[in-house]
Order: sequence, then structure tokens, then C-alpha cells
Amino acid sequence: MCGICAKIENIVLSEFCLQALQCKPMSEAYCKSQGRHLPSLRGALCPRGPDSFDSVTLKIPCASKDSVETEKSNEQKEDKICHEWTEQDTNLATVTMAGAVLHLRGEKITPQPLSNEDAILVWNGEIFDGTLAIGTEDNDTAVLFKELSRCINDSSNSKDQHAAQKRFSEVWSGIEGPFALIYWDKRHQCLYFGRDRLGRRSLLYHYDHTHRTFYLSSAAHSETECVQSKETESLASLQSSLAYHWQELPCLGVYQLEWSPLGWSLNCDLWQQHEPNVRKMPLKWLR
Repeated sequence: MCGICAKIENIVLSEFCLQALQCKPMSEAYCKSQGRHLPSLRGALCPRGPDSFDSVTLKIPCASKDSVETEKSNEQKEDKICHEWTEQDTNLATVTMAGAVLHLRGEKITPQPLSNEDAILVWNGEIFDGTLAIGTEDNDTAVLFKELSRCINDSSNSKDQHAAQKRFSEVWSGIEGPFALIYWDKRHQCLYFGRDRLGRRSLLYHYDHTHRTFYLSSAAHSETECVQSKETESLASLQSSLAYHWQELPCLGVYQLEWSPLGWSLNCDLWQQHEPNVRKMPLKWLR
């Protein structure tokens, strides 16, 4: 079992996205103390993956709807507008993904996240069977990442802008085994996250309205670790707020949090129903 997490900073989710995720409100006192007293998720993830820990961070330009409209109006006055993104630009969203690995399959440890010029993947699961062929000496994380990268490359010349999403759906719908995954598609600026249809791997989520940060994690902090402040509010009250901090992601399918010039949108690729593979002839029982 591995520990995986993702964090998107400077992200504004619409009311529709929040309702779709069923994000619960937090107490005002907890929102004020959260940024200072919530420890790093690494402490919760490393016990689940003691063999390796790594993280990847990238910044993506995410102009707000107002700035896009302003840019369009300026284009009417000027022939060309060039904007260079800087570290101080408030329209930059920061995507951080981390993975703590427990080595179970393959000849050597495969550190996570796996990343290339197209995508980033963190994976907590096991592929027993399905459409992906996993050899006895293969690492299922590496095989899955290679197949998802092939989907991006194969759909790059397609006129259908959702061609990659359709290929992704075919891949993880064909996985047999327990899993939770977080996958960032760099080309289309889309975050995929979900767990298997039986919910055999945990994946928690939380949206921090105050700091405009969206979290995903396979493990959360214990309440005693989170509550270390000397605020006037009682310990019991803060612990009550912590109960609303992390919520288990429904195992309905794989969610897609995608960026467009109009803002972030959320969709869910529901699990496809497959006919059970029932043997028509009984097996011979030989003693």
C-alpha cells in the first residue's frame, strides 16, 4: 500500500463544483487556525510508503474570467498582446503531487510520482487482471503510466478535444483490482482522480475556501496532531471542525477537474457496467 496526495493552490471552485463534491462548511475558528497549525501531509503518508518519498510541483497559468474578458477587449485595440508569467503572478495555480511508495512488485523500487513532458501520476493500488497486461516482474504503476501516456500521444492528432479523456476512460474501466489514483494531464490542464468501483482504497478530499487550495490524499492527520494551538476555542470544538476537514471521495467513477479560460469545471466519468464473465461449462474437479 502506498501513500499519495495532490494539492492545487490558488484555485477557485464554483458553487456547482462544491455541490458536486458535497464539500462541507468549516467553522470560522478552524479556518483561521488551519493554515498555521495543519502539519505537512508527508507525516501521514510516509508510514504507508516507507521505501520512497518524492514530490513534483509545477505552475500553470490560470487567468480569471475577468482578466480574460479584459484581454479580449484590449485585443480590439492592439494587434498583439504578450503576457509573460512570473513567479509573483497571482494568476498562477500551483499543482503539487507526492507519493510514498511501499515496494511490492517489480525488480526495483519505482519512485512516485511518475512524470514526463505530458503528465504526472501517483498510484495506490494493485492490478490483478483486466485489459492491461502485467508481467510477473513488471511494476503495475509503470505499466499504467506508459499506457496513459500512449493515450495522450495517440489522441494528439485527433480533432476531438475529448479524445484523450475517452481513451483514459477505457484504460481505468478495464482495471481489475483495488486502486486510488491521481493523474495530471499537462497538455489539457486536467486533474483526474478516483478510486475503484468497490472503494477498496481510500482517497480523501478537501477544499480550503480561505486559502483557495484543493487537497487530495490517501491518508489524513490524526486529530491530536492537527490541534496544537492555544486558541480560545476548546479542543472539542476544534475536533468537531476537523471532522468536516476530510471527506471520502465517492467511488462513482473517475473525476475530472479541468481548467478552461472560464474557470475550473468538474465532471465525473461514471464506471461502465460490464457483463460478468460467467463460465458456461463447469470445471472438472480432479482429485
